[in-house]
Amino acid sequence: LCIRLHKKIIKERLTVRDIESIIRNYSNNENEKIISKKIIDRAQKSLENIVDLDIKFKIKKNNITFSFSDEKEFDKLIQFLSRGK
Repeated sequence: LCIRLHKKIIKERLTVRDIESIIRNYSNNENEKIISKKIIDRAQKSLENIVDLDIKFKIKKNNITFSFSDEKEFDKLIQFLSRGK
């Protein structure tokens, strides 16, 4: 996508406003592909069963956000995320 956009910008000598418009339209189209609430709820429950209780997370639309308050929690999060390797 980035390479195609880059080529289009160069070839058509697009202005910044043109590029913003393309990106805005692309972003709007991407929002239509958001995962359903049912799938998100199922993933949330599944993740709650896997994740340690002190690792906090939120699932919204197409993002999962983990939060931590100190280095110890950060290390636990990294260990959790590294387990699948």
